[in-house]
Amino acid sequence: MRRFTTSVLALLLLALGGQPVSAQEFVRISGKITAPAGVILDYASVLFANGQYSAIANSSGNYEVIVPKGLSSDFYFLTTIRAEGVAKDKAQPTFANWKTSVTFQESRTLDFSVPRPNRVKIRFVDAQDQPLTLVKLSEVDGNDQHDPIVQSGFTWTGLHRLSEPATRPGWGAWSETGSLDILLFDDAQHQGFSHSGFEFDGKGKSTGPSYTATFRVAPEMEIKLCHPVNFGSSLTLPSGCFMTRAEQQAKPAPTDKPKPAPKLVKYKNCSALNDVYPGGVAKSSTSKNRGGKIRLEQVVNAKLYELNKSLDRDKDGLACER
Repeated sequence: MRRFTTSVLALLLLALGGQPVSAQEFVRISGKITAPAGVILDYASVLFANGQYSAIANSSGNYEVIVPKGLSSDFYFLTTIRAEGVAKDKAQPTFANWKTSVTFQESRTLDFSVPRPNRVKIRFVDAQDQPLTLVKLSEVDGNDQHDPIVQSGFTWTGLHRLSEPATRPGWGAWSETGSLDILLFDDAQHQGFSHSGFEFDGKGKSTGPSYTATFRVAPEMEIKLCHPVNFGSSLTLPSGCFMTRAEQQAKPAPTDKPKPAPKLVKYKNCSALNDVYPGGVAKSSTSKNRGGKIRLEQVVNAKLYELNKSLDRDKDGLACER
């Protein structure tokens, strides 16, 4: 097992008569970085003091770094992950880091468990519901700030983004099949994705349009993103666009049945009218009460009001209101 360790030792010299001062004290920080089941950790490292002290974890996730004692700075865990079952050369990796501010006064063990990401499967189709052969998916805001977590007594914050795949340059996820299988962390502030259907000129420059879709990721999520290109005879997008599979399969919510029109009956008194319409009857929706405070809603029907107009004692357009 190889162990990769980068340590920087500094000897402070005080230019006062050329006499050296005592050497800076250091502490050893070591631990293990692990990923949850179903997630492959392709790369992991730690970084401290803006990269002055760093270490790459070995294939088992173990790391060790030597840092100055008493130095306060941000300590980072940096990772690149992919979904299990997807070959590395065909996978769309996700880069993520977590940081916390810390002062190391003594050597210690600091382990880190990568939080479980959401596995998101995306289908890209054109206006005729056919797969797009070349698509790039990018975060609108570049780096997504994922939700904070607490581990080892520290609160960790950080960001994630779709990393550069093996077959394409640049940040973002690429698909040549019309589908993507990616990992994304919980992010309450997510600004959405920009998805581009690409065409290339003779110099390899992309000329396709770009569109934006915003959605909150969820575990084991499947979503369909539609590009308004390649329209047929109908200038409409296919059904289920920008919807998760669960939303596409959900039964439509039952609509409220319209209320039957009131029966046009002349009542002999308010007691009889209120037995049918507890709040009374209004001539129109703009009728305003002139009497005491009322607490019930009126039925609005001009014809029913005219039949019972004699029961409107204060002539405010409300009969038997209460």
